[in-house]
Amino acid sequence: MIKGQTLNVALNPLAAKQLREAEVFYPAHLAIYNGVRTDAGFFKQRPGYDDIWAVGVNQPIHLLIPHVRNVNTVGFAVMDNGTIYELYSDRTSAQITGQTLNGVYRPTWCNFDGTPIIADGQAVVKINPGTTSSLLGGSPPAAKFCAVIADRVILSGYNDTDFVWSDPGTAEIWPAGNTSSVTGHGESIKYMQVAGTDIFFFKTANIEIWSHIGGTEVFGRRAIIPVMDKFSRNRGIASYSVVQGDEAFYFYADGDFWV
Repeated sequence: MIKGQTLNVALNPLAAKQLREAEVFYPAHLAIYNGVRTDAGFFKQRPGYDDIWAVGVNQPIHLLIPHVRNVNTVGFAVMDNGTIYELYSDRTSAQITGQTLNGVYRPTWCNFDGTPIIADGQAVVKINPGTTSSLLGGSPPAAKFCAVIADRVILSGYNDTDFVWSDPGTAEIWPAGNTSSVTGHGESIKYMQVAGTDIFFFKTANIEIWSHIGGTEVFGRRAIIPVMDKFSRNRGIASYSVVQGDEAFYFYADGDFWV
């Protein structure tokens, strides 16, 4: 649409074709999804977008997990009803049997030593070798968020401010003392991400950073970054808008996109 009129836009006008001046322009930026523009100006499909995986059921997919664990498995799909499907490159997708997800929150996942771990606000689930799933061992809390740092699994979101971590080298030993809390003051953890040796807790109105410091304390608070003042907290950080890329975090808060 240009000034309210629909026009046939020619990105590469040919001399033999008569075009109105408004129809002939060359944009500085052109968004091409699932493809790239070559130096010659042609569209080229991105590698990896030539296959379609169908789970074969009429259910929304809540989470896609890219995970190559053999020559044929390309990942997993977590459905709206909590079932999990393994996606193959050479045959029809198959449902993982065993433990389903029972939470009402959007699932998050992490990969510990080749084992996908999924959290959705109820019992944390792991995908086993083969075609089964089961509860994560050690009776960890019913978390919304999971991540891996320093050869440990981190879980949070089971209450407003606390988080726990497993013993090093395992995802299924959870001593009672392996816990700490972010600053509350009316705020709660809305999302959690890990970058390097730091844990980023996206809370209602600020981002709290904890670092792996080793020793008996294991983790320590490094910084609190205010995002907005208390008067905007009703329009705080949108939980699942956080995206990590280019060594930065992008998220939606208070009616704007932030980085």
